[in-house]
Amino acid sequence: MSRIFQVDFFAVIFFSQMIAKKMIRQKKGNIINIASVRGLKPEPGNLAYGTAKCALIYATKVLAEELKPYGIRVNAIAPGAIQTEMISYKSSATIDMIKEKSALGRLGTKQEVVKAVRYLCDENSSGTTGEILTVSGGYFD
Repeated sequence: MSRIFQVDFFAVIFFSQMIAKKMIRQKKGNIINIASVRGLKPEPGNLAYGTAKCALIYATKVLAEELKPYGIRVNAIAPGAIQTEMISYKSSATIDMIKEKSALGRLGTKQEVVKAVRYLCDENSSGTTGEILTVSGGYFD
């Protein structure tokens, strides 16, 4: 459990704090954290990972409040099940179950997550901070 928190929470927060110092001097910046729908929706068997991502979601919102006086936006993207090498370790029955629970009837793609990151980097999202953008294909438990 501590290893998951080290990687999925503490490392992200440490990096955010380091980069925020430079952004504060510049009076502008944009931090985008990668969370997970598991931080929003509990799932048995994902206690450590889900809790770490939930903590990251909360920290994203706190950092957005703390850094807004400096013109720094802080948001997170919460992907659902994405077609990656990691998911290939799940059984086909599990993948089929995930697809059935998805409003789109499929897994998400890496490109969809990249497009969400690009949106949050773009000036079109300049009024967005403290938000969690889900890219889950409508996956709900």
